[in-house]
Amino acid sequence: MFKNAKKAFTLIELLVVISIIAIVGAGSVLLVNWNSSKQSLRTAQQQLMSAFEEARLLSCSKNARSRVLIYKGDDVSRKLRQVGLVYEYFDDRGNSVGWSSYSTPIMLPKGVFFVPPSGEYNAYAMLSEGFKGQRIMYSTFHNGTTGAPSVVGIAQFGSRRPQTMGEGSGDWYCYEFSPEGLSENPSAQIVIAAGIPNSAGKYIQNNPYDILGFRVVKSGKCVGFSDYSEIEGTFQ
Repeated sequence: MFKNAKKAFTLIELLVVISIIAIVGAGSVLLVNWNSSKQSLRTAQQQLMSAFEEARLLSCSKNARSRVLIYKGDDVSRKLRQVGLVYEYFDDRGNSVGWSSYSTPIMLPKGVFFVPPSGEYNAYAMLSEGFKGQRIMYSTFHNGTTGAPSVVGIAQFGSRRPQTMGEGSGDWYCYEFSPEGLSENPSAQIVIAAGIPNSAGKYIQNNPYDILGFRVVKSGKCVGFSDYSEIEGTFQ
């Protein structure tokens, strides 16, 4: 008659099983974080493209210049994430009396920021240690032929009352549309990246390849990029 033998796990086998579970769990967390980052980038891409399209239609309906503004001031909670629209306001005699906010500004998802142009990138962002030295794709303006400002200052964004807007310096990056809805920044490239601000308020770009964006053509339409390679191709 045989006795029933109960075979127990050894300590080594238990440690192996625990290690496998830990590795699988860590991989799942990384996958969730990666997917979350990608989704945030796609959401931000759609938000910005919608803002540009709204500005183009606003110019056509008002027969006036409009601008997409991206906050670049000192408020870390809004910096490179807050986006708003303004349009040129005229009095009853047709004289320009300033700029008026069109709608409530939107905020890009947390963990995503507007990538500044190359000359200002180091003041606002930096690559994480693991990617130092890699090529960075910057946002551009391409407004040399139109003379449109790339940066403006507005005293109180959100005001529906016409107010003056300083050009050449200020707290907002600026993309402009003509009264006909044409882009005053033809072939401008808008890039957004995954990253979070550090204790000094500077964005740490997690990965130079983890980006999205779009190009603005002369007609004012936006052409979205699907991945890094499409953005890189426009820099060639």
